[in-house]
Amino acid sequence: MLVNRDQDHDHPVKVDFANAETTQHSFFTGSVAQITFGQAQFQWHPGSNMGHADSDGPPLRSTVNGGADMLYELPKASVTVFSGNIVAGGR
Repeated sequence: MLVNRDQDHDHPVKVDFANAETTQHSFFTGSVAQITFGQAQFQWHPGSNMGHADSDGPPLRSTVNGGADMLYELPKASVTVFSGNIVAGGR
C-alpha cells in the first residue's frame, strides 16, 4: 500500500523490495493489480476544525505490467494497493 499525500500532484514511484538480511532486491513481475482510492473516488467536505471525505464511487481498479524499472503512477491525494508476484533481482 502506498499513499500520496500531495494534494496537487501525481507522483511516479519505483517499487523495490529489499531484504534486510542480504543485498538482494525484488520487484513486481508480470501482471500487477492496482486498486486506487483517490480524489476522483471521493468528495471532500471541509469543516471548521477537520473536514471529512465521503465515497463518491468505487475504487479505481486496473492492471499494469511489473518490471524492475517500472514506474507506478500514484494519483494526487490517494491510497493505492498493489498486488502481484515478485521476483528476486540482483542489485
